[in-house]
Amino acid sequence: MRTWLGIIVACLFLVGVQQAKAAPLTEDTLKSMLENLGYDVTVSGDKPPHHYKIPESGSNLDYTISLELSTDKGNTILWIYAGLYEVPSPTPSAPLLALLAKNDEIGPTFFSYATSNKLMYLNAPTANIDITPAILRQKIRNFVTKLDSTYSLWNVKDWK
Repeated sequence: MRTWLGIIVACLFLVGVQQAKAAPLTEDTLKSMLENLGYDVTVSGDKPPHHYKIPESGSNLDYTISLELSTDKGNTILWIYAGLYEVPSPTPSAPLLALLAKNDEIGPTFFSYATSNKLMYLNAPTANIDITPAILRQKIRNFVTKLDSTYSLWNVKDWK
């Protein structure tokens, strides 16, 4: 009887134990984590949210990846994004439709266009929850892999 009681108590204890979670990233911890991962971090923006830019190499291209925290209370979203190319004018519709179709496949990552600078972007929002250095490095590498795998869609030099 005592053995069964011990087993039940041990099981209840193990079920109740949760792994420690990393605190949400802040402006300071994001910059520190990137630097500790070996990135040369360039900071832009006079006030939060700052943009943290890092170089990263893909299969055939070198990219500048930007990271920033959302401005909502608690910085709940970590944005990873890259400016790609300026969209030509006039813009052929077929490549844009292909980008829209790809958005459905790669979500929550998505392509966007900024009217302010006429640049196309690839964006990867992620919850700012339990992001460790290993997880951040993996998210950046996954983002670069998506940049590489979609290059034929966003390479405006080949748009017709």
